[in-house]
Amino acid sequence: MSRIENNAISVGTKLIKGDEFLLDTEGQRKLAAFLCLMAMRLEFLGRMRAIPPSDRVFLKDHGEPPGLWTIWIAGYRGENADEHWSRYCGMQIGSTPAEKVGPDYCNTQVTTMVIGKLCAHLFSSTETPILGYEGIRLMRVWPLTDLDMNTRFLPTIPENAILWLHEALARESTPISKAPLRGSN
Repeated sequence: MSRIENNAISVGTKLIKGDEFLLDTEGQRKLAAFLCLMAMRLEFLGRMRAIPPSDRVFLKDHGEPPGLWTIWIAGYRGENADEHWSRYCGMQIGSTPAEKVGPDYCNTQVTTMVIGKLCAHLFSSTETPILGYEGIRLMRVWPLTDLDMNTRFLPTIPENAILWLHEALARESTPISKAPLRGSN
């Protein structure tokens, strides 16, 4: 896993500092792998487990997030990044009344992180992919879009919207699953 961390240092440092640069697809791949690794680690801080072991194996073997992950970034516009450093939520969606429920049966996770001037929002599920939320502007880095991104045009999230972003999946009765996020790349 140190390979994933080392590969992301250059890109991650620029984003954390708020530098403007061209984030090419290889940089997006490295960043997505690092953010996925961070979300996998954060999951173990609580009781809810939604990321299957097969996703960890895939990341280790391929150096990139599994296919059912979606990862977005935005610039953080605020003064208290340390108050928003991470939020993780495991949940169960798509269950039937006959299925077992509870923290041991999660199949979906949302992680929101703020590191310096970088805000990252990650979603994964064994049930259903989503491509975004109505009314929230983020830049998708995974799955790759095959487009280089100028971070000068990175959408920004104000401090008072971090929690709102993290809870977007819970608020949305129908996350966007067929159309790309407005304003995303």
